[in-house]
This record gives sequence, structure tokens and C-alpha cells, in this order.
Amino acid sequence: MTDVVLVDEGGLALDHDGTLTWAEIECGPFGPAFFAVIAEKLRQPLDFVLERAKKIYEETILPNPARFGWVLDDPFVFNGETFPRQRFMAPATPDPMLRCNAIGRELLRGVMDPAEIGKFLNGAYGVGYEATIDAPKEGLAEFLEEVCRRKMRTRIATNSATDAVQRKLLRHLGESELYRWWHERVVGGARKFDPTEIVPKDDSPESLAAAALWPADYPAEIELPGFPRATVLKRPRLLKFLVEFKASIEKDLGHEIPWSRIVFVGDIFDIDLVLALWLGCHVGFMTNEFSPAWEVAYITNHPRGIIMTGVAEILPFYDYVQSLPA
Repeated sequence: MTDVVLVDEGGLALDHDGTLTWAEIECGPFGPAFFAVIAEKLRQPLDFVLERAKKIYEETILPNPARFGWVLDDPFVFNGETFPRQRFMAPATPDPMLRCNAIGRELLRGVMDPAEIGKFLNGAYGVGYEATIDAPKEGLAEFLEEVCRRKMRTRIATNSATDAVQRKLLRHLGESELYRWWHERVVGGARKFDPTEIVPKDDSPESLAAAALWPADYPAEIELPGFPRATVLKRPRLLKFLVEFKASIEKDLGHEIPWSRIVFVGDIFDIDLVLALWLGCHVGFMTNEFSPAWEVAYITNHPRGIIMTGVAEILPFYDYVQSLPA
């Protein structure tokens, strides 16, 4: 690990699954558990559904990966908000959970009301996640220990449940001061895939604090060079997390900082990185063999991005960012 930088006026936001862990290993049991929920819905044997899922992936999705993903159908009602046309919240191939979601959507197409498929698949996701196993990346314990030693301003922002990720950290770190330090820094249920807003019901402090709004002058989606489709930027709950994280850093420092002082590291470009990058953060793209080539090329050529393959690369990049002029 690197020595502590002389001046650290930033913060480190981390995804968990697939970024700090090996998604392909930990999600080995995810698929069968996920598709068991779908098999029950379809009233079909699990083996039959698994065979259909394999065929859909190999013959339909894999030859045309840009056409599939974590999708909002047309028209799609999600959390009470109607979307006028299909939107891709993430591609289909980068990790097993996204693959299962895309396959599950195809299995349920024509069987369920499109407005209900997303909610149903979210439930299947929760069942599948509980079946996942632990597969921390090499050097993870040392990385977590160094971040704690340096008392860095950091958060783990995950779509998974807070307690589920905390349990994984507990199994990896054991009951220790290190675990307890990280336990308080897990922000679960981040819903980084969710494009809907949380509108305050009234003017009460509780209602206003729970709100997740999207500024009128922020675009809902953006066109990026080399991408096969528009990328959805509108992720109000992720924006809320980022704004609150930045505010907590500024409170700790006693002054404002530019977005460029924050580093966000994740393995799914759309879900983890595009909004942070658009705001002005530096990002680390934790790639794997399934990362879309157009995303890898874009980050490779972006002045505030870097391609990563392991956790040992996170702190050197963070320290480099903190060494840059504000």
C-alpha cells in the first residue's frame, strides 16, 4: 500500500459486488435460486427453466448484447412513474446478476404485465442474492485495513441490502475493530439502477430528508461516443447519495471541495460510474472479461477515468487524484 498522501481533501466511494469481490464466483448459486422463483411463477420445472435460460442467453442475448440489459419496457410504470419508451439502465453481460435479469425478462415476456416484471425480478434478485457465496478479491483485507488506518472518508454504496453486505464483511474480517469501522460505512439499497424520484409528501423534515429529486437542468440521458445507445443518467437516488457524501466530506473539512476530489470505483459503468463521471468525479472502472468493449474504450480515453482489475490499484489512483491541483 502507498504512504498517506500529504493532503487528502477527497472521498472514496466503492461499489461492493464485482468490485471488491469476484462476481462470477460469488454468484455461482445466484442463478439457480433466481430462476427457481421464475420457475414457480411459470409453473414449470426448474431444470426446464434453466435450459430455456441457457438457450436464451446463448442464442438471443449473446449475439446481440447491445439490444439487451436491465431494461424499462415501453411503456413502463416503475414506482408510479411512467416512462414513454424503452430505456436501458445497464447492459446485459457484465455480471451474472445482470445476465439473469435480462434472461428473466425474456422468460416473462408475454406472461406478465410489463409494468409488473421489474418488481417481480427485483424480488427474485433478493432471493438469489441470499444464495451467493463469499469470494473476496485478492488483497481485499489489506486494502480495507489501509483505508481504515488512514481514516479515509469512504462509503460502500451497494444495490444489495445493507445487512447482507455487512454480513459478507463480517465473514471476511471477523468480529473486529476493522469490521466495526466498515460496518458503519455500508450504504445498502442504493438503487443505483432506479430512475424514479422520491417526491416529498409534505414539508416535514422527515419527508424532505427522504426526498430524491432530479434537477430540471440535468439531462435524463446522454449520448457517449462509441456507445450503441443512449446512456441513462437520471438516477435520483444515486445522485442523493453522491450529494450527501460530498456534503459529509465538506463538513469534515470545513470547506467546499470540487467533485473532482471524489473517486468512485465500480464494475458496472452505467450503474456505478456514469453519473459520478458526469458530475466531475474521477472513476475507477473495475473491469472483467465481460465488460463491454465500448465502455472500456471510453474510460481508457477519459482524463478522469482509469481501468482497474484488482483492489491493489484503488489507493494509488486515489492518491494520484488527491495530488492533482484543485
